[in-house]
Amino acid sequence: MLKKFIKRKLRNIISNEIERKSRSLYSGAFYNINVNGDLVITSGNMLEEEDKIEEFLFQALPVFSVTGQEDWNYYAKDRNSFIFTLLSIAKVNNVELYARVKRNRVKVASENLEKIDNLIKTAKCFELKLVFLDISFSKIINVWDEVLTNGRTYSVLRMNNLEYKKIDTDLLMEATKDKEVNAKLINKHSTPITVIENLPVDIVYTWVNDKDEDWRRMLIENVTNKDEIDWDRFHSIDELKYSLRSIFLHAPWVNKIYVLTNCKPPEWLLKDNDKVIFVDHIDVFPDANVLPNFNSHAIESCLHKINGLSENFIYFNDDVFLGRNVDKSLFIEGNKTSKSFLEPYGMVYGSLSTDNPDYLNASLNSKSLIESEYSLSPTQLHKHTPHSLRKSVLEELEIKFKDNFDLVRSAKFRTINDINITSFLYHHYSYINGRSCLGSEASCLVRESNIDKVESAIKKREYDFFCLNDGGGSSLNNEYHNKKIKLLNSLYSEKAPWEI
Repeated sequence: MLKKFIKRKLRNIISNEIERKSRSLYSGAFYNINVNGDLVITSGNMLEEEDKIEEFLFQALPVFSVTGQEDWNYYAKDRNSFIFTLLSIAKVNNVELYARVKRNRVKVASENLEKIDNLIKTAKCFELKLVFLDISFSKIINVWDEVLTNGRTYSVLRMNNLEYKKIDTDLLMEATKDKEVNAKLINKHSTPITVIENLPVDIVYTWVNDKDEDWRRMLIENVTNKDEIDWDRFHSIDELKYSLRSIFLHAPWVNKIYVLTNCKPPEWLLKDNDKVIFVDHIDVFPDANVLPNFNSHAIESCLHKINGLSENFIYFNDDVFLGRNVDKSLFIEGNKTSKSFLEPYGMVYGSLSTDNPDYLNASLNSKSLIESEYSLSPTQLHKHTPHSLRKSVLEELEIKFKDNFDLVRSAKFRTINDINITSFLYHHYSYINGRSCLGSEASCLVRESNIDKVESAIKKREYDFFCLNDGGGSSLNNEYHNKKIKLLNSLYSEKAPWEI
């Protein structure tokens, strides 16, 4: 107990220093891996660094197929995806992995994969050890576009107290050339900075007004069977007005707000305002022959083509609202990395089928792209929250998967061949490539079945975001709509400056 107390005190004293660790920080605890049938990672003996290990396993969750989860037990479908996944996550987090079968212990590394496979393929079970080399130093960010100031190159460091500091890159190399980090040298020559304080962040909405007569005419003219129109997807009770008010009220740092649509602007919007900018589909779709388009997957594939859009932006559906004051840091890391809010469970399994919901087929197609590129099988969807995105990553995705982008854009309505970029593909692709990280938020998905239960918590500002969702025919439920309108009026009664 005395040792633990002293260790805790020392950590507090050096909380602003970078502390290099070349040993395990949790007393050598091992995870038992059962390779009979499905692989199992059990939470085992986590001791001192329980939170860090749980975070590591949680990060591993979205990038390989999880067939079941109970407490902190994970089940992967096959040995290869398991090894590749952990190796990928380990690189991002500066974690060394060691596998042990009986007395044979080997480091899990790219050059050792064949040796690892031979070691474990006949074993009934083996042990996996996570060695956190340096929990604070693993957060060093050598990005920020290699900052140039007065002819000198600087790197940005994320300290273990979540502060950011700037240091001359040559000095950083000098301070980290040995196994032990020279924390004194780094602290002496680094200066605190706020990386995203002045970062412009735009918001993009996709929007439909089902009461727009011209839009309804286009829809009827292009649909094959009028009875197959899913009005839940298009139904509007002026949610956009209230969602915009929520941004005005709770996120004054937002730069520009773009509304991507093929409908006329609403009557309540000031025409000459320079904050909320309406963008027509024709301005972003590369091929005008696919217009008009009513496929949200196709429309979302063009967000990054909005002229003047900031590198970091946040994508909103008009049924998503800010529930309380939020900061940029909720959506974006200090090095401009976007944060993804993934569902805590996996649900993207099975095969393509016309019986599947449209979003599931699109996720399965997106999952196949990740599998073909990285031999990893993501299973988690993004939550019904705002989506933090980067324009450069979307441009990169379009280049890499051009045929898939062209195919989804060519479909006026959702098809079995779609991909869903903003709710699945972007987040797993960027995460695997170290361009995004997992975020943490408080949110609520509101449906007609639970609106009475969650209304009080929403009014008490207990959520960062909430979504007033339509589905299952709820667009015909007037009682539900009246409850939504009453709730929105109680929360966002004040007009925004862009309203008449």
